[in-house]
Amino acid sequence: GQGWREGGEATETPAAPVVFQAVSCGYHHTLVLVSGRVFSFGETQNGRCGHGPDSDRTNAFFPTIVDAFPAEGGPVVSISCGYFHSLAVSVKGALYSFGAGKGGRLGNGCTDDEWLPYRVTVGAGAGGSGGDERIVACSGGDMHSLAIGESGRVYGMGYNGSGRLGVGDNAPRYEPTLVNASAWV
Repeated sequence: GQGWREGGEATETPAAPVVFQAVSCGYHHTLVLVSGRVFSFGETQNGRCGHGPDSDRTNAFFPTIVDAFPAEGGPVVSISCGYFHSLAVSVKGALYSFGAGKGGRLGNGCTDDEWLPYRVTVGAGAGGSGGDERIVACSGGDMHSLAIGESGRVYGMGYNGSGRLGVGDNAPRYEPTLVNASAWV
């Protein structure tokens, strides 16, 4: 932008400082959180970069903003890359997932890929608390994801081989499912 010196001389106005908040690396993609906005780069297959279906089978060689987060969620405060998927949490506690849905890791109720950030409802499905819980943290694994709610509850979704979700069996979960808390006490 331009500013003005005394006497009417044009000057460059310093840009707002860029604040790098977080980085996360997946198998072939990367997320970077900058001043509440998510940027991604790398392999875009299955929507893992959140750039939409037109980006399939291409690579994002430069950081590109993921601009499809719904405005009502507010700025993003946390990110996590899984193997072929991505997760983000907004300042208002909304959990978003995008990328490969295999095994149910996106928490969207099925195994479909999500090419743009999908708002995941946490606490309303099987084993949940019956409402839409605000999320404070998330982590993506190989074919599963975990999220921590504001209540302190932990939720798992996705492929559950070897019991990796902590829900007491090895069946996949297609929606966020409450992790058995009795193990912690």
